[in-house]
Amino acid sequence: MTMKFGLYTICEFDDDAPEPEGTVIYDELPPKIGTEVILSDKKVWIVTSFEEYNSTVYVKLKEE
Repeated sequence: MTMKFGLYTICEFDDDAPEPEGTVIYDELPPKIGTEVILSDKKVWIVTSFEEYNSTVYVKLKEE
């Protein structure tokens, strides 16, 4: 599954990955931890961590 995240940015999930977590490939400076982002599924996700060297950002689904 792939979801849009900002401009030129995608969020990819393994088929067997739990839906509330994902990995975002971010094309700019990564957002701060705790930042809320909305993916193309129209759900709100929260940035939990990121890797500075390969533009990978980890997100989890915001609990309502």
